[in-house]
Amino acid sequence: MSEVACKVLVLGGGPAGYTAAIRCGQLGVPTVLVDEGGLGGVCLREGCIPSKALLAATKTVQHARDLVASGVASGEVRIDAARLVESKDRTVAGLVAGLHELMKANKVKVLRCRGEVLGRGRVVAALPDGPVECRADAVIVATGSAPIDLPLLPVDGDRVLSSSHALGLRGGVPETLAVVGGGYIGLELATVYARLGTRVTVVEMKDQLMPGTDRDLVLVVAQRLKRAGVTVLTDTGVVSADRSADGMVLAVERRGARQEVRADRVLVSVGRRPVTAGAGLAAAGVEVGPGGFLEVDDRMRTRADWLFAAGDVTGAPRLAHKAHAEGEVAAEAAAGHPASLVARVVPAVAFTEPEVATVGLTETAAKARGIEVLRGRFPFAALGRAQAEDAGIGHAKVLADPGSHAILGCGIAGGGAGEVIAAATLAIQKGLTLEDVDATIHSHPTYAEAFQEACRAALGKAIHVVNR
Repeated sequence: MSEVACKVLVLGGGPAGYTAAIRCGQLGVPTVLVDEGGLGGVCLREGCIPSKALLAATKTVQHARDLVASGVASGEVRIDAARLVESKDRTVAGLVAGLHELMKANKVKVLRCRGEVLGRGRVVAALPDGPVECRADAVIVATGSAPIDLPLLPVDGDRVLSSSHALGLRGGVPETLAVVGGGYIGLELATVYARLGTRVTVVEMKDQLMPGTDRDLVLVVAQRLKRAGVTVLTDTGVVSADRSADGMVLAVERRGARQEVRADRVLVSVGRRPVTAGAGLAAAGVEVGPGGFLEVDDRMRTRADWLFAAGDVTGAPRLAHKAHAEGEVAAEAAAGHPASLVARVVPAVAFTEPEVATVGLTETAAKARGIEVLRGRFPFAALGRAQAEDAGIGHAKVLADPGSHAILGCGIAGGGAGEVIAAATLAIQKGLTLEDVDATIHSHPTYAEAFQEACRAALGKAIHVVNR
């Protein structure tokens, strides 16, 4: 077996892995990245980016249909599914090509194959021409996650789809689609297909969509889904699934009552699991925690001093931006630099219609833990930018400490939520107060004003709504 020597070996090329490799290269550290699925990982190739490309394209389609319905325009809006997928794929391909250029510029050696840890600082790369043993001072595991399977609904890529299949619009646009799982991935894809004209039914086992998110934010999305013709069944479980001549028949149960959901195809979107099995970690003496996750300290180091981990394999929240941050810290620590993860909070965004974004303490968590908070709320119906763009649905809210007025959390359901939440994240990270945000001049007219007005509302001095 031939050998390759380096200082740091990165296992996995997703957001955590490629970030770690690039950062190591920036530090002048000889680095090898071993990845089987292709640079960018699920996020770039089968998740975040392709889903946003389809959401953007179909939003334009829906807007055109709305113009026709209102009499502003005329004609039939037609969908060419093949060209839509081609456009999405071009976006992905361009970003993947950019990553390859970054690897080259930072002198990172990329091995496109499966990798397995053999022992301390040793990884075997299963290249097509024969295995290569890579020896490194440190190894960063960033192997990501994969969809959770349902025994009742094994994914076959034909009638039963994973999110990857759904993003490829395989088989064209179905007349009917059942989405099992009402989390953000399921709802984003439900939105895409509904805009394409599919009759969508969402089946969620919990008593609300987007479990864990405050109900008032979820309600905004639920109302828009209803307007789009999407049927939502919460507190409902799938008890059986059968293939019919023309699709799938799901038997679902809610509080003892059963009904049938018939659909051409079924999308299974019930969460993700870490990809650590098969990576050779146990054989190398590395202990894997409950659920297959790797436990790490604030330097992203596991219990083995030579092994680091970043991204989805370290546990919730399984988000690309969290993976980026962890990958950078893991790289610096593996390279021997004094680095640690100092993020106080991690924002989350669901790119539904409208977007939902949260960061820090939620009202649900505050109530469950008996934490008293000062709350400020501002409706998008009073936001100039939202009204100008016919996007007056939703609201922003802020939670703060009643004594110090330090901002503890923020939730937004409405236009631009995914962008505005960055301001709230920075405020919490830096320990800002309601008064700090109030005293900061915000551009007008913008969606960011909703965050400032919510802070002002908590202080009883909002300008564009009646203070209560």
